[in-house]
Amino acid sequence: MVHFAAIDYLWGKAGLNIRGVLQWAPLQTHLLDTGHVAQLLLEQWVPSSLLKQMANQSGLSVDEFRSLIAFIAGVHDVGKATPAFQAKPLREKSTGHLQARMELAKIVGRSLQLTRQECMQLPHNISGHFIVRRWLRSRFNWSMNASNSLGIIISGHHGITPIRQPIGNVADTPHLLGDGIWQKMQEYLLDECAKEFGITKLIEREILLSPNAQVFVSGLVVLSDWIASDTKYFRLVDDGAALDKNLDHNARAMKALADIRLPNPWEPARSTESLDERLVTGFGLPHGAVANSTQIALDHVVDSLNAPELVILEAPTGSGKTEAALLAAHKIAAKLKLAGITFALPTQATTNAMYTRIFDWLVRLSELGEKPIGDIQLIHGKADLNNAFQSVRFSNELADVHDEDSTWHPVILGASELVRNQWSDRSKLRLLSNVTVCTIDQILMASLKTRHNVLRHVGLSRKVLVVDEVHAADTFMRQYLLRTLEWAGANGIPVICLSATLPSTIRDDLLESYQRGKQRTKTTGSENTELKARNHENQPKNDGVSRSASCYPLVSFTSGYFASKQPFDFLEVARKVDLELADLGLEELSEKIQQLSDSGGRILVIRNTVRSAIETFDALEAAFPGEVTLGHSRFIGAHRIANDAALLEQFGKGDTVDPSVRQIIVATQIAEQSLDIDCDVLFTDIAPMDALLQRIGRLHRHNTRVRPQRFTRARCFILGFKGSLETAPEILGGSARVYDPYLLLKTALEILRVQELGGEIQIPDGVSSLIERTYVEDIAIPAAWVSAMSEADSNFERMEESRRTRALQNCVAAPYADDVIWGFSAGPVDRAGEERVAAQVRDAQESIEVILLNRVDQTLSLIHPEPGIDPRLDQYYVPTDDQLEWLRRSTIRIPGYVLPGESLAEFPQQLENLLIPEWQSSPELKDELFLTIDPVEGTRLGKYLLTYDPQRGLEITT
Repeated sequence: MVHFAAIDYLWGKAGLNIRGVLQWAPLQTHLLDTGHVAQLLLEQWVPSSLLKQMANQSGLSVDEFRSLIAFIAGVHDVGKATPAFQAKPLREKSTGHLQARMELAKIVGRSLQLTRQECMQLPHNISGHFIVRRWLRSRFNWSMNASNSLGIIISGHHGITPIRQPIGNVADTPHLLGDGIWQKMQEYLLDECAKEFGITKLIEREILLSPNAQVFVSGLVVLSDWIASDTKYFRLVDDGAALDKNLDHNARAMKALADIRLPNPWEPARSTESLDERLVTGFGLPHGAVANSTQIALDHVVDSLNAPELVILEAPTGSGKTEAALLAAHKIAAKLKLAGITFALPTQATTNAMYTRIFDWLVRLSELGEKPIGDIQLIHGKADLNNAFQSVRFSNELADVHDEDSTWHPVILGASELVRNQWSDRSKLRLLSNVTVCTIDQILMASLKTRHNVLRHVGLSRKVLVVDEVHAADTFMRQYLLRTLEWAGANGIPVICLSATLPSTIRDDLLESYQRGKQRTKTTGSENTELKARNHENQPKNDGVSRSASCYPLVSFTSGYFASKQPFDFLEVARKVDLELADLGLEELSEKIQQLSDSGGRILVIRNTVRSAIETFDALEAAFPGEVTLGHSRFIGAHRIANDAALLEQFGKGDTVDPSVRQIIVATQIAEQSLDIDCDVLFTDIAPMDALLQRIGRLHRHNTRVRPQRFTRARCFILGFKGSLETAPEILGGSARVYDPYLLLKTALEILRVQELGGEIQIPDGVSSLIERTYVEDIAIPAAWVSAMSEADSNFERMEESRRTRALQNCVAAPYADDVIWGFSAGPVDRAGEERVAAQVRDAQESIEVILLNRVDQTLSLIHPEPGIDPRLDQYYVPTDDQLEWLRRSTIRIPGYVLPGESLAEFPQQLENLLIPEWQSSPELKDELFLTIDPVEGTRLGKYLLTYDPQRGLEITT
């Protein structure tokens, strides 16, 4: 029949090579290539436990599910077998006279004569959905719902899943969709793919993919399409050249994946060592070191679990939660045969610090004979400034060795080699790595309606997920976190959450969200109440883990249809901390530090705003010249990294500084979380109780440290509050602009009551009651406080509801909702907007990133570069390589309130000096914005004056 001949002339890919020769790939070739890529990924890259779960949920065996996905990937571009696509102009600047298209035109006639506008009316992903749905319904009598569950994967393969309406309109455009010979070609391609991937019999029965399977398969199809579309590995043929009709598509896919070197899953070995031995060997501890009570408790719970579950570990700061979580994640990955670990943290600084710890742990495991994990990724907006990460080699830089069988893996030079995969080293693919250490927004974006979010689901689904400092997610972020946990439960992703300060209401929300995802059913209000009651009542036997009457420390976990809470005794030395509300001005603060530190000591001062931190630094530097260091977020990248390093060097676990030497660090919230630092005395602005306890966790963190005599007791002075139980409260400074006044007032009230009882708290015993009284319990309010508390409470509830509502507007549907996949991914994101998309899961003030430069008259220069780098710049010539590297490290964020105009979108147009035209030819500087600043006078943006100093950072004044 004539349509068989026409099949060979349907083009799927076209472009000009470096010689300017027009090249193309037949549509059928691209379809079969993509299907075989998917098939190999499913066989060798996707963990078998994940496939088994999704197959079971869809009523299929693993083999049937694997074949069905390969078929869907194979037909993803069937919508290109339409007049709308075949008539569209080629992308490259060529005559467009592709010989195959001219041959096709001879067969099908005038139906290829369409305008560009007409071709754009029917995108091939939409027509592909319709074609697959029509084939399933007419040929196999599938229901509309079941056929759409496959078709939506086709229409979403460009990263945006449509709403229902465009699919229904396709039938109204037969001149674009094609009929007659076109429909015969479309059905032929579907039949051939069904035969190629062995589903001819399977598809005779109706299949309804589960919502989470739809999302996962959508991501896998996108990934397979991207691989099969890479002309470096799937080469195009010259226009007019004879086609090879005997291609071995499986061999082509196998070779491409070998060249790309996507790593095999990790497959860690199930260790026979004791917990003590795993701690010593994995983390380089001294021989004879033993696990503490926190690590024993988590290890015991993980031993009892045989399926993916959520585990929440609440224990004091400095109690070894990180080591406990990594060992638990390793054990879970080995038990469930998962590909690796995703470790998420609240900030870039904490993520950088954790990356080093995890990297060292993995190297030790490999040196001890563990199968090398393959690839590792550090994921956040400034990962390219992390020298440790940038020093990791790409897998294609290693020796070129391939197996003869059908497996592929990164080539390892040494047993402990860790690599980065160059092909997946881009923003939307980095989560695919076996180990990813990332900021929390990278996982929360899986629940944000944004383009290609299905790829994040694929990356997360293969691994154990660890979320550190889970309490740090505010109400806005928590909506995305809860939805992410629902999807984790549905996808069978084991999750470990860590916190030192977690209110019970948030803990219950986390557990219930994961359970809803596991059961893929939405609970009503009464059912939710019953679920909470079951969770509180259901307590497992001790089985060797001691219990106490206290609710802290605690391991909580889901198990089947229940959630269990298992307190454990904290057997290590408890810390006693003296708390004091101290209304100290800068002069009084200097005097207090002088009085306390006459024999030395490490003094940490934490302020809630950058402006307050700089003012405090200036005052203390005047009083203690050369003894004060400042750390906050408004330094250029290079200086921020140096400040973080100095913080760890002066106050870190392994420092060797004489304790009789006085050292003072003034910092903002960057010193609050995950950094392993230890101070002798703490001065801190008042903050919500959980944040305050995190800061107190930096105080006397390590029992082995030698301290000056005055600091044998841990003391914390809380600044920025004025009042008593008998007088009206007053929050001083800018703290009320950073945190909700209601939470600050409740925290202050608890501290005052602690002072009434002697001013001492014990860690861990006192933590739970302080958290619960601040966040959960209704407590008596002093008469003098009633007015301020009532107003703050009303505003707090209104703001919390607003935050929840705004977050849910952009959240993906839950895995148990109706029509989950429709509209699941939305909105094109260009390169410049990628970081702003990540910011959508944080309720933070909008800002814009610029590269900061010095300008004196018309002369530009780098800001305090490293020795050996020429600071002088010529705006008419592209900078040298060394200068380009420093420019990349000179980025800084300008807060939105500083920027002129009504929106950030207007910012580049309103400040002409932010774009340097002559530098646009450099790939490193193309589209980058620059802010020039006089090193003495500063620069003015609207009503604000901006100045920069390497010691004090960026200052913004009026």
